[in-house]
Formats: sequence, C-alpha cells, structure tokens
Amino acid sequence: MPDDTLVDMKISKSEQKESQGEAVVEADTRKYPYGLQLSLENDSLKKLPNLRKGKVGDVVTIAAAGKIVSLSEIETETKSNKDLTIQIEKIAINGNPDKEFSAGFESKKD
Repeated sequence: MPDDTLVDMKISKSEQKESQGEAVVEADTRKYPYGLQLSLENDSLKKLPNLRKGKVGDVVTIAAAGKIVSLSEIETETKSNKDLTIQIEKIAINGNPDKEFSAGFESKKD
C-alpha cells in the first residue's frame, strides 16, 4: 500500500551548501529541488478551468497519476546516485483546499 503522507521537500541549508558550495549568496539559492515545479500553459489551463483565476501565493492541492518512464543509477568510487522520471498522465488540481490543509502553507519567513 503506498504511503500518501505529504513530505516537505524543501532543501535544507546543509543540502544547499553541499550542492552549491560555500560561496553562494543566500538570496540566490533554490528552496526546492529542480523538477518539483509544474508549469501549465494556456492549453493545459483550459482543461483545468478552476486554475484560470489563480493568483500568485494561492495554495492548491494536486492529485495525479503517472508512469515511471526512466530510471538510472550511477555509482562512482565516492558515491552513488539514482534518478527517476515520472510522466504525469492524469491530473486534478483543486484551487480551493480546505483551511486545515492550507494552514501548513501559510507564509513564513525563511
């Protein structure tokens, strides 16, 4: 049975330093790993009309079905790395999540 617990994917300060080096200015660092943003263009938004009135900062819930289309693993003398690509095939996005769910996404200073 799959685990459907929401996991915070925010990059920790130690992960930022490890991936970008010590000399990176804090304002220039990413908060979340590459690949965790969904970009929907006009044709896709036509299929999800409840998002057409969305504003920057709105919280949405997402349910999707996808297929693993690529899996690779690289091992070197010092580390191993595994990559996985999922093609989202069906998606539902609720532009009005309930208040209890949204409470975890209130603006916080980082």
